[in-house]
This record gives sequence, C-alpha cells and structure tokens, in this order.
Amino acid sequence: MHQTLLGFYEGHQGPGQEKKQSGVPKETYYLQLAGSVFANDKDPEMRLLFQQNPKAFIKPVQMRFKVLKKKYNEVNATLKQPGAEMTFDDLHKNPETKTLLNSQLVKFLWWLELHNFESAALQHLNVSGSKDMQVSDGEENLLEDSEIMDMDNTDTHLDDIGPVPVAD
Repeated sequence: MHQTLLGFYEGHQGPGQEKKQSGVPKETYYLQLAGSVFANDKDPEMRLLFQQNPKAFIKPVQMRFKVLKKKYNEVNATLKQPGAEMTFDDLHKNPETKTLLNSQLVKFLWWLELHNFESAALQHLNVSGSKDMQVSDGEENLLEDSEIMDMDNTDTHLDDIGPVPVAD
C-alpha cells in the first residue's frame, strides 16, 4: 500500500514560484499516519481504540507531528541548514559542523531519521516533479506539494513514544 504523508520538507521554490496544493485535507494524511502507528500497536487496547474511533487519533498525531517538525527545524536552524541539502555524512565529516551536530543529536535523537526521511522526499520530489498537481486557491487546510512525502518502506513504529491520549 502506498502511503503519502505531510512531512518535514519545506520545499525549494525559486523566487516568484507559487506554492501548489494537492487538494487533499491534512486530516487524511494524519489518519494514514495514525493507522500506520496504531492499527498494529503492541497494546491490544490501543488497537481496539483505533479500530473503534480512528478519527479520534487525528488531533493527537497532528500535535505530535507539529512538535517533531518544530524540533527538527530548530536543529536545522542551529546547524544553519535549511533542510536536507547536505547529507548527514557531509555534515559529520565537516569539522565545523560535526561537534555541533553531535550536541544536537544528544538533544533530539530523531533528527537523523527525519533528516534521512526529508532527503528521500526531496529526491523523490526532484525526480518525479509535481507539475500535474491541481492548484486549489484559498484552502488553508490543504497540503502544499512541498509537504508531501513518500512513506513506502518507512518504519513508523516508534518504540520510545508512549500511548497518545485519546479524547472522548
């Protein structure tokens, strides 16, 4: 099954280029992400809760995603990197960024995973292009093309996160 999710990719648009939107509500992607995480959760109670009311997981997943995105972007700002333009190896080989990178990884271990994820999305977007996408004007709740990521072969099981509180 092909999954596409809102991601950490901020886009590389030239001056004067308009942002395009996919026309798909963000909630659709958050629901797919919730399904990837909770449909096969180790905890049978979480699986049952997800089966009974999957939409209840959208908001908690969205909030967690925003936190991860914010932390990821903070590390990029500290590294003076706008995104995944440089690989981890390039950053780690450079004596000027190696120490800084290591200090940031201690603070936010997921940065490397997210950076690799963003690099793959950037490569996918550069290869496949997004010229066929329809532009929707005035829809704030739609994903921009630059926010879409390919989730094939991506491990979304996160062992170090506890259960997400579910609203009644």
